[in-house]
Parts: sequence; structure tokens; C-alpha cells
Amino acid sequence: MIIGTIAAIITGALFPIMLFLYQKVVNALTDLGKLQTNATASTIVTSNNSSECFTLPSNSTNSKSPHEQILYYVHFYVLLGFLSIFFYWMAWASWIIAAERQIRRIRYALFRNILRQEIGWFDVRNAG
Repeated sequence: MIIGTIAAIITGALFPIMLFLYQKVVNALTDLGKLQTNATASTIVTSNNSSECFTLPSNSTNSKSPHEQILYYVHFYVLLGFLSIFFYWMAWASWIIAAERQIRRIRYALFRNILRQEIGWFDVRNAG
């Protein structure tokens, strides 16, 4: 039961991490869309000879393209997905095993108590 509880806590902790990675992928997708819009808009010249374009926020610490960022975060997302499935299975399996053992103990205790009863007592008296 302790292993099942720890695995369930880990499974619950992985979900917010997956949401954080999902946010990173969506942000990279919007940056990719901005880049594509920027490339498309820079080729279109308006009537006053100025081009319409969107500027991406300058991020000096991030030198990866949005496509590389998406692939980077998707690898972690897949890894967390497999870990989540594994820990969910571990929690489920260990709780099922613990429940089966408890049921078996209860059944054996009931069976032992039934066998300890005097059978003749039930033959002489009415039910209830």
C-alpha cells in the first residue's frame, strides 16, 4: 500500500509538469505561427510601400528555432507520458494486490469462524 501511495503521488505530480510542457509547446507553436506570418507579411507590400510584419519578442537566451523547441519539449512530453502510465499502473496494481490479500484474509477468518461453530446447535434451533 505504501508503494501504491507513492506511485499515485508521483502520478499526480506528473500531471502539472505535463501541463507546463504543453504550455511550452503551445508557446513555441505561436512563435512559429508568428514567424510564418512575418515571412508572409514581409513579402506583401501595402499601398504606402511599407510592409506589415509582426516582431517576435527578443529572447537572447533562446537560440533555438520554434521547430527545434517543439521537438525538444515533445521528447520530454512523451517521456513524462510513459512515466505517468508506468506509475499509474504501479499504483493500480499494488492497490489491487493489497485489496486481494485483505479479501483473502477476511474470507479465511470467516471460514475458520464458521468451522468453529457447533453444527448441532443449528439443527436443534430455528433460524433467526
